[in-house]
Amino acid sequence: MVDILNRFGIDAFVPGNWDFLYGTERFRELFVGDAPGTNWNALAANLYYSTLYDFPLSRYPDKAGQRVLPFYLAREVGEVKVGIVGLTADRGPQAVSPRTMDGFYLTPGEEELRAAVPLLRDKLKVDLVVLLFERGLAAKCEPQASIAQS
Repeated sequence: MVDILNRFGIDAFVPGNWDFLYGTERFRELFVGDAPGTNWNALAANLYYSTLYDFPLSRYPDKAGQRVLPFYLAREVGEVKVGIVGLTADRGPQAVSPRTMDGFYLTPGEEELRAAVPLLRDKLKVDLVVLLFERGLAAKCEPQASIAQS
């Protein structure tokens, strides 16, 4: 599937609960670092490496508390500067299995979104902010309230 999707020219992507199905090591192989298995940009403002406080046997103690993925991407599309923010579902462990998230933790994302929008608008001077999110059907309208308050 990854080989096929790599041919699509995808600019940005937000992982959903099924992207964690094979565990955090496979997730990292596909989406993290300088040479991930995918050639699109995985974004998630609310996905972090577990802290030693939360999980004393964390798989990634040297990265504790850091974001796993970049939280935004800025692109020029014609004459328009676009800022893209990613939020993933904090329901992943419940939908798949808590074991698949070993070494990662998720936040609901509201704080991250409130911080990202002013950064993109004021510092990076984007003309348009796009929110990519995988939040489940019940939560599809929540982000607009967070953005309106920014």
